[in-house]
Amino acid sequence: MEQFYLITVYVPNSQDGLKRLDYRMQWETDFLAYLKKLEEKILKEGKVLPGNILKVTSFLNHRLDVDFLMEMGKEIARLFENEKVDKILTVETSGIAIAVAAAAQMHLPVVFAKKHKIF
Repeated sequence: MEQFYLITVYVPNSQDGLKRLDYRMQWETDFLAYLKKLEEKILKEGKVLPGNILKVTSFLNHRLDVDFLMEMGKEIARLFENEKVDKILTVETSGIAIAVAAAAQMHLPVVFAKKHKIF
């Protein structure tokens, strides 16, 4: 079986008549470069636990590699600089650190989804 990664991300569209096709194609190239940096970090420092759970606590969860996060935040901001982003939404746990890094670069608020209602 071929190795693959499943990534969910908003992808800017090319607009009517493919007006932004060049922008979209460059975006894909840049996003792949971003993912390659992340892959290198995961392969170097990540650990796979039983059940194929990827543990990245050495740089993303329990211990934060701030320089790496800020680099990723800058790249996310650059990738979405031409989009009308007004907030960053992430999940309650692992996504907070990288969302904050991106939000700091984009001067946006971060909203995180919790598993349980809070009153």
